[in-house]
Amino acid sequence: MLRVVFGVAAFSGAVGKHASRLGRSHVTMAASAPYGSWESPITAAFITEAGVGLGGLTVGPVSSDLFWLERRSKEGGRSVLCRRAPGDAAASERGGVDVTPAGSNVRTRVHEYGGNSLIIGQEAGAEYVIYSNFADQRLYKLPVGGGESLELTPKSAYAEDARYRFADFALDEPRKRLICVREDHSNPNPADVVNAVVAVALDGSGAMEVLAAGSDFYAAPRLSPDGSKLAFVSWEHPNMPWDSTRLSVVELEQASGRPKEGTAPTVVAGADGRTSVLQPAWSPKTGELFFVSDGQNGFWNLHCVPDAQSTPLGRWERATNVMPLGADFSGSAPGWALGQQGYSFARSSGAVLAAVRLPGEAASTLLVLDSAFPHAELSRHSAADGGLPYGFGGLCSKEDGTVYLLGSSPQLPAAIYEWSGLTTAAAAPATMLASSMKADAVIDPKFISSPQLMQFPTTDEAKTGVLTAYGYYYPPTNGDFSAPEGELPPLLVKAHGGPTACTGASFNPGTLFWTSRGFAVMDVDYRGSTGYGRSYRQALAGNWGIVDIEDVCAAAQFLSQQGLADPARLCIDGGSAGGVTTPRAPA
Repeated sequence: MLRVVFGVAAFSGAVGKHASRLGRSHVTMAASAPYGSWESPITAAFITEAGVGLGGLTVGPVSSDLFWLERRSKEGGRSVLCRRAPGDAAASERGGVDVTPAGSNVRTRVHEYGGNSLIIGQEAGAEYVIYSNFADQRLYKLPVGGGESLELTPKSAYAEDARYRFADFALDEPRKRLICVREDHSNPNPADVVNAVVAVALDGSGAMEVLAAGSDFYAAPRLSPDGSKLAFVSWEHPNMPWDSTRLSVVELEQASGRPKEGTAPTVVAGADGRTSVLQPAWSPKTGELFFVSDGQNGFWNLHCVPDAQSTPLGRWERATNVMPLGADFSGSAPGWALGQQGYSFARSSGAVLAAVRLPGEAASTLLVLDSAFPHAELSRHSAADGGLPYGFGGLCSKEDGTVYLLGSSPQLPAAIYEWSGLTTAAAAPATMLASSMKADAVIDPKFISSPQLMQFPTTDEAKTGVLTAYGYYYPPTNGDFSAPEGELPPLLVKAHGGPTACTGASFNPGTLFWTSRGFAVMDVDYRGSTGYGRSYRQALAGNWGIVDIEDVCAAAQFLSQQGLADPARLCIDGGSAGGVTTPRAPA
C-alpha cells in the first residue's frame, strides 16, 4: 500500500538542522550526506524578495516603445505600468520607468481573477494609458509623457467606489470611447452581480452604454479594424470558460457604434454548448476574425473566418481550422484571467505568431503562419535552434519586425526578451531585456535541477477512460553534496492550483529550495489540467477529489517503482485547489 506522509513538515528537522549555515558553505568538493540534509543557499527569504512579476507586454502605437506591467511584492503586491527607457535617469535595473503614479495599482477585480486592466492609445500623436485602479475600481486616463490624469468614471457618475468593475479593454478611438467588460455590483449579492459589454466615454463624464447583455459572463470584446463589427465571448453559469462558451459578433451602426436595430448577435462558434471558444482577435491586415476552439479535435486550435470584416454576418463562411494539431494555441491555463492571448500578429507583415507546446514537448515553439488565407506555415522557432527561450508567451511586435516576449527556462527566471528572428537569420538569439529577478539574486547552476516531462499510468476509479497522467520530475541537485551509495531520495509531490490550471518547467526557486536540499520533486499535471486536450481536462468534471488524488498517488508510486524516490519517505504539498487535494491524498 502506498504511504504518503502529509505535509513537508515531516522533514523540517532535516532541513532546519543546517538552516543557520545556509549560503555560507565553503565546501570545495562534493561531500557525502543523506538526501534531505544538504545545505543550500536558496532560502525562503531569497524566494520572496528576489524579484518582481512581469507581464502585459505591449508596444506603444506611436512611439513603438515597449511597455509592461510589474507586480512588486515589496510594494504590497501593487502592479505598475512601466515603459522601457534604459537611458533614463529614473530607470530601474530592468530599464523601465514608471508610467502610472505612486500609490496606484493597475489591477481589476472583474471575475475576481481580473486581467487585461489597461490599454495604451493615442490622441493627436500623443500616447495615453487607460487603466483600472485596484482600490476604487475606477478608470483613469493618463498621458504617457506625464501630466494630470482624467477620471473616466468619476464620483459624479456614481458615488460608490467599486460599484462597477472594468476589464478587457478595446479602444474605439474614432467614436471616442472605450469598449470593455463591466461588472455591476450595485446589488452586492453574488447572484445579483451583472456582467455586460459596455462602451465608456473618453471625456470623463462617466457616460456608459450597454452593447451586449443577458449572459452571465462576458470576455474579450474585440472591435474589427474598421469599427463595423464587435466580437465577444460569453457563457452561462455553471459553465467555466474552459467548459462551454460562445463567440458572437454584432454589427454596429457606423455613426453611433450601437448594435444595429433589429439584429441579434450572430453566434460564430460554440452554439452546441459543448465547445470552449476563447481569445478572439481581428487580423489588422486582412480583417479576418481569429479565435481558438476545442470543438474540432479536442484541442484549442486556431480558427479563422475569412473576409469576416468585409462580409455581412448572414453570408459568413464557416470558420476554418487554420492548423489542425494536437496542441493548444491558447497559452497555459486559458480562461483563468481576462486578456490571455496565445497568439498575435506581426505588425509589419500581418503574419500570425503562435506560441505552442507541441505534443510530448515541455518547451515552447513559435509557429509563424502566412498572413494570407489559408495561412500556411512559414517557419517555426524554438530553443532547440538557438533562437528563443525554453518557454515563452505574451507575444507582441513592432513595425520593424522585432518581437517581444516573456520567456523562461528551468535554469533562468522569467524575463522580457527581444527577438529579431522574423527579419534576420532564423537562429538569431533572443536578447534578454529585463529579468524578473534582481541582478544580485543569482543561483549558481550547480544548485539548479533540470526537470523531465514524464507520463505515467494511473488508476481510474471514476471510469474517465483516461489512464495516463503527466508531471515534471526534478531530481535532487546540489554540486556540493552527493548521497551515500544506494540511498534513494525523499519525494515531494506537488499538486498545482486550479484545479484546471497546469504546471510547467519554468524556473521555480520554490522547487529548487527542495531539490537543492536533496529532495526529488514531482510536479503533477493531474487529470483536469490544461495542455493535454479537452478529454484530459474534462476527466476532472464531477471527479474532483477522486482523479486528482489518484494521479498524485500514482506519480509517487511510479517514481518509487522506477528507483527515483524512496517509498518510505513521501510527502505532498499544494496551494489553492492543490491544497484541497493535499490533505486527502494520505488517506
